[in-house]
Parts: sequence; C-alpha cells; structure tokens
Amino acid sequence: CFIQALYTHSFPARLREIIGKVAADGISVIKGENHPEMGGIAGPIRDHTGAVVAACALAVPAFRMDDALIERCSSLVRQSVAEISAALHFRPSSNPLSR
Repeated sequence: CFIQALYTHSFPARLREIIGKVAADGISVIKGENHPEMGGIAGPIRDHTGAVVAACALAVPAFRMDDALIERCSSLVRQSVAEISAALHFRPSSNPLSR
C-alpha cells in the first residue's frame, strides 16, 4: 500500500523544477517531505563515466534543521561525494555528464 506523505511533490512541473535545482546545487535538501519529523541532505556519487552510481545522505530530525546546520552538513555532503567520486575516478572538469 502506497501512502503519499503530506508534503511529497508529485506534479511533473514541480518535480522538474526540483531536479533542476538539485542539479545546480549538487545536493538535495528535504525537510518534512516524506515524514513530517525527518529531513535529509544527499548528494550523488559518480563513477568514471559520470554516471550516478550511489548517493551519500544524512538523515536529520526536522526540528534540528536550522539554516546553520543545513549549511554545515551540505558542505560535508558535497566534500564526501567529491572524495568518493574521485576514488571511483570521476573527473568533473573533463566529464560532460557532470554539468
């Protein structure tokens, strides 16, 4: 049985907007979307071809997600995905899929 959470985005235009923002930011930040008390910050891990093969994510109680924590954790997620992707021989400067 699938139950849609109250704040889950399901309109195609809104989903395209969110995907564009995530692509530009390099991370996704959600707060109370799938569960009203949970949030998270995630980023893509890419292999040598530029394909997304995994993700690195932090789950955070929504009530703790103030701007300072989001900024601090976003930086850590970006750093982590860059390091893991580099270990998989991803090179963003020479890969058209990373843009």
